[in-house]
Amino acid sequence: MATAESITVNCKDCGHTQEMPASYSGRMVRCASCGERMRAPVAERKLTPMERRDQEAREALASEPITLRPFVVGIAILSVLFTVAFGSWLATAAACIFWAIVTSSWAIVDKLSEIADLLRSHKGP
Repeated sequence: MATAESITVNCKDCGHTQEMPASYSGRMVRCASCGERMRAPVAERKLTPMERRDQEAREALASEPITLRPFVVGIAILSVLFTVAFGSWLATAAACIFWAIVTSSWAIVDKLSEIADLLRSHKGP
């Protein structure tokens, strides 16, 4: 059984199992039984609480589907049409500001919805 300071290396040629110091992690080593050269497995390190939280956040974001609200897509198309129709940077700026307000308001609505769900699920004393 490997300890925190050691790694277990299994020879693919003869099946011999041996423990080595963790400093050999990822390096080429020789089997003590048959002499076959092999790469020692990389030792897993323990994550700090901050690294674990970051990893969980990345996994949560990766599992959520990316969706564009049709309204937001419509605003983006509208900003392009404004630019083409009016040919003015002012029209583009106005459309972009409007788009930013709409997208941030959707985020606020989503957050308020989450808070309302939490309050509904909370049982009173």
